[in-house]
Amino acid sequence: VSLEVLLGHKVDRKDLLRCLLEELDRYYSIFLYEGMEPILDVWEKRNCTLGREIILKQGDNLFRGTAVNITQEGGLVLKDFEGSERVFYSGDATVIK
Repeated sequence: VSLEVLLGHKVDRKDLLRCLLEELDRYYSIFLYEGMEPILDVWEKRNCTLGREIILKQGDNLFRGTAVNITQEGGLVLKDFEGSERVFYSGDATVIK
């Protein structure tokens, strides 16, 4: 889905890039002075996968389970139906429920 379709109006790419870079700079400053914890707090609050059943795709491999946490390093913790937990640092996640 494009931003134009999602928002209902055109988005100036230069303005979008400027805003993204400003936010990146702000979070990088937080990271430098306060560490990863404040960033993880925001990330967890805005994350749409935590506590939900997902399918995570890495290449040709599919993993199904519940997204339960984000590690200090930014990995997504996926708990499968047998209770085993695995950390993923890359992949495409799709929310099922």
